[in-house]
Amino acid sequence: MYERRSRAGAGVFHLRPGRAGTRAGKGTTVTYLYADHLGTPRIGTDATKAITWRYQSDAFGVGTPSGTASVRLRLPGQIDLGILGVSYNYYRDYDPQVGRYVESDPIGLEGGLNPYTYVGGVRSRTWIPTDVCLFLWSLALSALAPGRSAI
Repeated sequence: MYERRSRAGAGVFHLRPGRAGTRAGKGTTVTYLYADHLGTPRIGTDATKAITWRYQSDAFGVGTPSGTASVRLRLPGQIDLGILGVSYNYYRDYDPQVGRYVESDPIGLEGGLNPYTYVGGVRSRTWIPTDVCLFLWSLALSALAPGRSAI
C-alpha cells in the first residue's frame, strides 16, 4: 500500500511480508519497520539500517513515537490519527489513554458484554496460535515423560 501525504510526492510505503517490494519514487525515503511479538511496529530503519524511528508504548498503546521518519502505524491494524489522539481501526476508533474503543462494537453484544473494550481489557492475556501449539506440545511431552502417567 502506498500512502501519499503531500503534493510534493512524499509518501509512506507499507510492505507486506512475502510480497514483492515496492519501487520508491525519486526523492522518496523508505522506512523498514520491525515489529514486536504482537505485531506492533517498534523500530524503523533506513536503507543503511540506521534507526530513524522508534515507538515505545505500554501494552495498550500509550506512547509517543520518536525519530525523523513519519510512521502512523500503532497496535496491529491501527493507524494513528494524529492530533485527535485516537487510532483508526477500520470500523471504530481506539483511544490508548483509556484502553478502549470510542465507538461500540459493530457486532453488538456478540463481541462481549462490554462493546467498548479492547482485548477484554487485559492486553497481556492475548495470545497467538503458536502459543497454543507450544502449550499442547509441552503438555504432550510431560505426559509422555518416564515415570508419569497420561491424563
